[in-house]
Amino acid sequence: ESKYYFNHALMQEVAYGSVLSDRRKLLHEDTARAIEEIYATCLDDYVAAVAYHLIAAEICPRRSSI
Repeated sequence: ESKYYFNHALMQEVAYGSVLSDRRKLLHEDTARAIEEIYATCLDDYVAAVAYHLIAAEICPRRSSI
């Protein structure tokens, strides 16, 4: 199991920005699907994380604040 940590937020931003947009969307979609699969029995606890990744993958549209 790989885990990546960044010592500084700027380093994380640079690494994230260096990934091509289409690839980044696929990674977000894969992450959302993995969360759904791994935490299927307690998905209610991870709804926000799944939503974040689906929005970043541009699969789930953002809703405007009311």
